[in-house]
Amino acid sequence: MGMIDWVVIKNRSDFKCSDGHDLSTLDWHTNDLGCLLGDVIIDGPVLKYTALYKNEFPDKFTGTVQIGTECRFCPCLIDADGAIVNVAVDYELVIVDNMIQSVRRVSDDTCDWLNDESAMPYLKGGYGPMPLEEAVDKSFAIRFGVHRSMTIGRRHRRR
Repeated sequence: MGMIDWVVIKNRSDFKCSDGHDLSTLDWHTNDLGCLLGDVIIDGPVLKYTALYKNEFPDKFTGTVQIGTECRFCPCLIDADGAIVNVAVDYELVIVDNMIQSVRRVSDDTCDWLNDESAMPYLKGGYGPMPLEEAVDKSFAIRFGVHRSMTIGRRHRRR
């Protein structure tokens, strides 16, 4: 995946998937701000940046930034090896002097994304779409050969 900058969203409610789930509390990421291993904080209309190498980031940023996350509330897919694949959600932000001027979702809607992604070669032999809770159980069964609920509360005895 490489180096990225993490994005934290505060005091905004306009970051949603196409099904209307609020994604503002999830982890977001971007590759558009220099990948300085920093944290980008979107606090209302203001973009703030903290990084290990802060002196490499301009005091006033102007440009377009794409941020992305995965919706954990929408149905998801599972590949043949049991890896869970959540719906990708991307937004484009237009920023002038660290002030967000516009926010626009640029990713496909959930239904289109699930249809397109399930046709990808890496998901051949996979499963879904299904709710995340069901996907976790299915993934556990694929990876460990046992249903997840069979391991909960089981006590191990010493021999």
